[in-house]
Amino acid sequence: MNKDNKFPFMDLNKLLDEVFGQVDSISEKLQTEMEKNFPFHGQGQWGEGLDFYPAYAYPPMNVYLTGDKSLVIEMAMAGFQQEDLNLEFVGDSLLFSAKPQPVAEVEGLRYLKRRLKIKPVEQQKYFVPADKFDQSQVSAVFKNGLLRITVPSRITVTPKEGVKVNIQG
Repeated sequence: MNKDNKFPFMDLNKLLDEVFGQVDSISEKLQTEMEKNFPFHGQGQWGEGLDFYPAYAYPPMNVYLTGDKSLVIEMAMAGFQQEDLNLEFVGDSLLFSAKPQPVAEVEGLRYLKRRLKIKPVEQQKYFVPADKFDQSQVSAVFKNGLLRITVPSRITVTPKEGVKVNIQG
């Protein structure tokens, strides 16, 4: 029985908050250990299958290459305004941070579920090597709470020429 109220059942919301809080805590500790034990993370040779993009849990994002080898980073930025976002290149790193406008908490609310995170994003680094991507041609579009950053490739993709084979009947 829950001691906080008179109902004879568990507070599921409180239980879920504790479980997800532990998951966040473990995730942060794992990230810290990885950075401490593998300081070369994000450095080294450019190659297929290497992960140069940290697995930040917040904000949720996609990182992918398009057919023309442009790098695209998409971030879900619900609750932010365009002026809250900051992007800049420093060497081979794209630095991202965001600071939301303060929102007053309403007293007396009892959340049944609270998973929406609107919190500041401290400076995050994304590996974008200047020899592979044209940082001067980057574009960033913020629309409907989605930030899409596109960095064009310096590598031109040309289709391989083939030899036509005549088929005789």
